[in-house]
Amino acid sequence: RGNRGVEPLAASALLQMAGRAGRRGIDERGNVLLCRSAWESAPDAARLLARPADPIESNFCLGYGSALKLRRRRPLSECESLIARSFGAYTARAKAETAVAQLGGVEEERRRLRALL
Repeated sequence: RGNRGVEPLAASALLQMAGRAGRRGIDERGNVLLCRSAWESAPDAARLLARPADPIESNFCLGYGSALKLRRRRPLSECESLIARSFGAYTARAKAETAVAQLGGVEEERRRLRALL
């Protein structure tokens, strides 16, 4: 069960749970038991175990109250620097760079097609 009701277990969620198996400082290793559910079959579980972890996405959202508190205690330039270094800003830049690269490919294809006319 997730925040959206019953949904398939994500590879990153399984990795997170498996990383918590065992007792820190006491056990050298932990065991993870993966039980089949009514929604997933044994082959689904096997595929899940073979999948790489899902990419991490930031849910960072600075609210107005937090922004005001930060601004009250820090100079504006430091606030801008903190936000620019956040994981949310990093993922936004990565998505923008990917979009720009895709746009460049579309522009190149458009020029190629125009040359055929």
